[in-house]
Amino acid sequence: MKKSKIILLALSLLLFLNILSGQQNRLFWDGRDWGRVAKRVNYQPESVYFIKSAYLTGALDGKLYGYLKPLHATLVRYPVEDKSINARYARTFAYQQSNNMNDALAEIETLITDFPENPFFHETKGQILYENGYVVGSIEAYSNAVKYLPDSSLLRMTYAQSLISSDDDQYLDTAIENLELALQDDPLNGFGWKQASIAYHRNDNQAMTHYSTAQYFLLSGNIRGAMINAKKAVDMLPKNTPKWVKAQDIMMTTASNMTDKQKVQREKQEQQQREQRRRERD
Repeated sequence: MKKSKIILLALSLLLFLNILSGQQNRLFWDGRDWGRVAKRVNYQPESVYFIKSAYLTGALDGKLYGYLKPLHATLVRYPVEDKSINARYARTFAYQQSNNMNDALAEIETLITDFPENPFFHETKGQILYENGYVVGSIEAYSNAVKYLPDSSLLRMTYAQSLISSDDDQYLDTAIENLELALQDDPLNGFGWKQASIAYHRNDNQAMTHYSTAQYFLLSGNIRGAMINAKKAVDMLPKNTPKWVKAQDIMMTTASNMTDKQKVQREKQEQQQREQRRRERD
């Protein structure tokens, strides 16, 4: 996650959440709690730092408590009579983690009613619906999240994921539009490139399917897969366009990083493909 994006998210959280309430309810977190936080963000140092910084200001106190602690512990700390922002946010995540979707939705709806332009409350509603199998129902919530924080590449990616997961092709163009905007800002996000490859494939855009797959494989360490898809993208994309140039860069970078064994395997595969094409012509 870029430093600028971390700052943006932090400022947004500070703007939309009740900081004073958070500071008053600040908790002591031990090493096991922070270990679980790190695990949930795949041990990415910048993400861990962002969460810890937001916690120290009180902005994420309730959310983290409800996300990580058992339901009974959350309800003791934040009883239902407590109508503060932190308390309602904490109970939302506690109910969701306990597979109690209806109560989770009821809590987040009260926050959306009180703060209708808070993108994170809409995003939370979308997450609840999506994770409980109501994919189509989550689309509007994610759309509202993007509406109120359009500069967030992360929100655009989760919105696109819900559109793609709906299995309704009418949403593909919107999904691709959001992914393209998000990946312009965050081009090193492997999740975004994977979603893009799915959307382009279903939209029958083979050139961009291979291009997106090459980007995803490159970021995930699949050197051979990145090279193969970059080569196909170079063959299909309009020449001398930015994406064509980038595909060439990926192809050259991956070729230079292949082991001798991988190069032999690649040459053998290419030879087999040439022979197959020759047989088809004959």
